[in-house]
Amino acid sequence: MRKRFALFIGELYMDYQTKLYSGIEKAAIENDVYIDIFSNYGVFSKNYLHTIGEVNVKNIPDLSKYDGIMVAPDTLTVPGMFEEIDFLIKEKANCPIMSVRTQEDNYYNVLVDDRTSMEHIIEHFVTVHGCKKICYMSGRADLLDARRRLAGYKAVMERHNLPILDNMIFQGDYWTGKGRAAVETFYSNGFKPDAIVCANDYMAISVYHALKEKGISVPDDVLLSGYDNINEAFFINPPLATVETPSFEMGYKALDSLVKLSNGEIVAKEQPISATLFLEGSCGCKSCMREGVSERLYNSFMDLRDAVHTSLVLSAEYESCNTVEEVLKTAHKNSLEIAYKDLYVCLCDNYEGSEEYTEIGEYTPNMRLVASFNKEKDEFITLKETFERSEILPVKYRKDLLLSVFPLHFRGHCLGYLAMTFDDIKKLQLGFVIWSNSLANYLDKINMYEKNKELMQYRVEINMDNLTGIYNRRGMDLALLKATQELKEERTGLFVISADMDGLKIINDTYGHAEGDVAIKTIGMILSGFSSPNIFSARTGGDEFIIGVKGSENDVKKAINTIRKKVKRFNDTASKPYKLSVSIGYERFDQNIGLVECLRRADEKMYEEKKTKKECRN
Repeated sequence: MRKRFALFIGELYMDYQTKLYSGIEKAAIENDVYIDIFSNYGVFSKNYLHTIGEVNVKNIPDLSKYDGIMVAPDTLTVPGMFEEIDFLIKEKANCPIMSVRTQEDNYYNVLVDDRTSMEHIIEHFVTVHGCKKICYMSGRADLLDARRRLAGYKAVMERHNLPILDNMIFQGDYWTGKGRAAVETFYSNGFKPDAIVCANDYMAISVYHALKEKGISVPDDVLLSGYDNINEAFFINPPLATVETPSFEMGYKALDSLVKLSNGEIVAKEQPISATLFLEGSCGCKSCMREGVSERLYNSFMDLRDAVHTSLVLSAEYESCNTVEEVLKTAHKNSLEIAYKDLYVCLCDNYEGSEEYTEIGEYTPNMRLVASFNKEKDEFITLKETFERSEILPVKYRKDLLLSVFPLHFRGHCLGYLAMTFDDIKKLQLGFVIWSNSLANYLDKINMYEKNKELMQYRVEINMDNLTGIYNRRGMDLALLKATQELKEERTGLFVISADMDGLKIINDTYGHAEGDVAIKTIGMILSGFSSPNIFSARTGGDEFIIGVKGSENDVKKAINTIRKKVKRFNDTASKPYKLSVSIGYERFDQNIGLVECLRRADEKMYEEKKTKKECRN
């Protein structure tokens, strides 16, 4: 039987990711193995419901069924996404795990020799251009590659006895939003750097534009370099001096090593691969046209043009659709610019005809294959085939070794996913993101129209838990989203409380499920009894509850104390043959970590209390 491997990677349409994919594809063909690739679209919105839908791709595969798993952590840009995948891997997987470009202590690792590469850049500025005042814009401090690149900068500066002043290092985030702040820091108090080195190209490009705004010329007034050799590095004049991550080689090495590990062979825990330096252009050296640059620039321009066109056309044509099939036909009609080979639309088994939407985080155990697109034949086929989600796609439709999976979600609704194959992954560009998200949007709208004629009543009922009368998970997600949006205006804190009823199984097994429902309803009544409008509660699972508190930590502690008092009062007065008990943990919401991570931390604290209670009983 052909072995099967999985890859978690964000934003598969990006330059680095497509090269990584190509290397993996070569190794898959040579080793004759299946690869299931689970990707998402990235952080296009701070909307919590959108974020949940992106992270939810982790729940599609059954990780116990794979012979090996690869993860590209630094491509998973949704806050907390890698941590959730890592937790799931530890819980479900029983196979070797490989991390690409980011060192993870519990995994095997294929890495770029980041420190040495950065040392070569700094040495170039010092020895070739005679620079002494070299400023540095670092990457995300939580990533090892950023720390290693920074260490390379510091090592060369120390080697040449060059001082590093307080304003010469700026903490960036690997994205484009801090270029102006970095330049202001580097040029503060009359300081004029000889060169600015950035830990990636996105930051370097933002620095370039910030310098241009201040009338500072590159490379005449200051030298500049980046790291990663992305397409956009050629959009400035002169082209950006940079370092190319050996993406293809890393992808090939990662899968090839993982196959060896699955066969019982010995593989080194860490496998470094050297990067390629392009020290020309913005660093002051003569600029040469690199191989394939013209084609890459042309393709990028055409992709932007097609993305705009796709967005305008889809908005108009979808509005006339009244059924799922009409939406899918419209999607196929407008997919000519999307670089796929075969595309399969797989919807959750309760997408149509059920009373409620699929809750966040819940792909159904069975999926329904509803349509297939074939690019070469320009073919659209309507299908009605149910299959187990762990298959990802029914075997008879799987024609290629690599299968890429993207989530379909909108407004917190888990609709399903797209399963795709490619002739040339490098042609998958930004237009695909617009096309896919528009498809999800209108699938969601059609489902809403078909299920609900009285929309306003539906909007109320869908957010409430039938048993307890408080919010369900979707209602809580909307309430939390609104609360986070109000934080900036009200200047107050937001806390999330995770509460889990203890011993529900014992109550059900001993006294019956009807009595278990009474216990759950009682907790719901306790949580619904808060008089403050700044406290809202939800039942998010069988015996799981979440409480949102707007205010101070003291307000949270008062709320928790109220819950415990009311539980005790019930136990003292209700004359039940069992005692209600609730384990509780809470966490303050922080914009920098996001709601997903906040909820996870609250859950951890709740489970610590639950564990302590069990140990005391034993």
